[in-house]
Amino acid sequence: MRSPRYLGAALAAALVLTLTACGAPEPVEPEPVAEPSETVPAEPTPTPEPEAQLPEFGPSIIVVYARATASNGAMLTMNYIAYEPVESGSEDGQAILTYLEAQGDTSAITTGTVIADQQPLLMPFEITVVAEGSATWPADEGQLVFFGPGEEVAIVGVPAQLPGTVINGPGDGFAVSTITNLPGRPLTVDDWPNRFAYYGFESFSTEVELTECSVFVTPYAEQFEVVANEWDIFDCFAGVAD
Repeated sequence: MRSPRYLGAALAAALVLTLTACGAPEPVEPEPVAEPSETVPAEPTPTPEPEAQLPEFGPSIIVVYARATASNGAMLTMNYIAYEPVESGSEDGQAILTYLEAQGDTSAITTGTVIADQQPLLMPFEITVVAEGSATWPADEGQLVFFGPGEEVAIVGVPAQLPGTVINGPGDGFAVSTITNLPGRPLTVDDWPNRFAYYGFESFSTEVELTECSVFVTPYAEQFEVVANEWDIFDCFAGVAD
């Protein structure tokens, strides 16, 4: 019979053989940790520049209407409203100049030095010219437009020729004329009735006939006694020769 010492030694040897046969456990590689992705901020949406806007005009002074008929039978109805002038250096005056530039005006008012040199008043006009009938208005036939006492005129939105301000097509437009200082005469916004000026339309071509003319001096303008200042009221235009 084997002794207990022998049995213990045998068991120990068997355990060593078992461990050797199985080998040491394989090391477990840790799962790779994903790097956090870098967040690229979205490009900010550019804020569009606000469109240039005309200011609110002051009181209207004159409204003129006429119908023009060309040699080929084409017709235009023309209407404009003249407003009290504003100082070119005022907020409203600067808004008017900015609007003209935004509309691509190339007159002396925006491209010359009249504003910087003379600081004139700016008289605004709203113009509506509507084509009637099926005939196309001839490009070489137009209407001469009188824009008050302005030495310089800018017009946008209506087919026109400068200088001379001849309208020869339909459109919704805006015009400005300048009023500059005169020796011995103050440059004030209420001096416009006393300046050499005509407002309205006249046929620029012998082929164009003007009919249905009307000239309306507003109650606001009447307070300046424009008629008492020897204004001439014609069929399609009115004004005073100083």
